[in-house]
Amino acid sequence: MIRIALTVAAIGLFRALPVLAAASPVSLGENTLHCAESGAVGFRWDIQGNVAQGAFQKESFTVQVVSETERIIQWPGMPLLHYNCTKSTGGYHCSAEGGDIEFPIIFGKDGFTRAFLYGPPVGGDPNIYVSYGVCLKP
Repeated sequence: MIRIALTVAAIGLFRALPVLAAASPVSLGENTLHCAESGAVGFRWDIQGNVAQGAFQKESFTVQVVSETERIIQWPGMPLLHYNCTKSTGGYHCSAEGGDIEFPIIFGKDGFTRAFLYGPPVGGDPNIYVSYGVCLKP
């Protein structure tokens, strides 16, 4: 079982989420993956600033592998996001290009991990979380 730990100190490394619109959805071809979260956990802040640990709704997304260094990700109901990737031991570390935040995803052989760290105490979103899941060809 994969164990994921959140450290509030790491939040300072991230900036604001980019919104990069594109004209068409991800094409379903040989280099397309369907990814689905197996689990997501994190922290939620309420209006009064109280924090509680909690589970998050599992999400899915589509990834078009453009090249070894580029991915295009389609989240349901959102514009396409272009990610820059670097190969490292165990997989590809990818982050959204442009904008003010990195929304990092690490892709391994058949799976991924990702984080959303723009919540309190550094950002405007009331949540921070990490998740993991699998990616499969259609």
